[in-house]
Amino acid sequence: MPLGHYMGDGSWAVDGVEIPSPGEPDYGHEGLQTKESGRAEDGYVFKEWVRDDVRYIDITYPFLTGAEKDFIWGLMRGHDFTFNYYDNGRQVISSAYCNKYTYKGYSRHMNADEGGRYKNIKFRVVEN
Repeated sequence: MPLGHYMGDGSWAVDGVEIPSPGEPDYGHEGLQTKESGRAEDGYVFKEWVRDDVRYIDITYPFLTGAEKDFIWGLMRGHDFTFNYYDNGRQVISSAYCNKYTYKGYSRHMNADEGGRYKNIKFRVVEN
């Protein structure tokens, strides 16, 4: 199957380009505070909220080839994009960005012609 042409229902896509369905995505919500927020000398915590309920999704893959990992990262890296994903029983389409991706392990012998094989790959996608 050519890279970037995954058979599926389109539930997972970046700017309309389908990506492999992740293993078990992790969903979360967090608030954003200004850099002036913090703790005073008397111990009191003060917060200046910018936005509440920012959703993020950690999409994880148990294994990807180097070419697949680079393909997905290339779709997300350095800009905002339209992200299609499935959550809470419904299809969601959102403006998002990827602020981090990590992976553990590497084998240059497995899938050598495709840049090796990586494991435990995680992309953090944050809604705008």
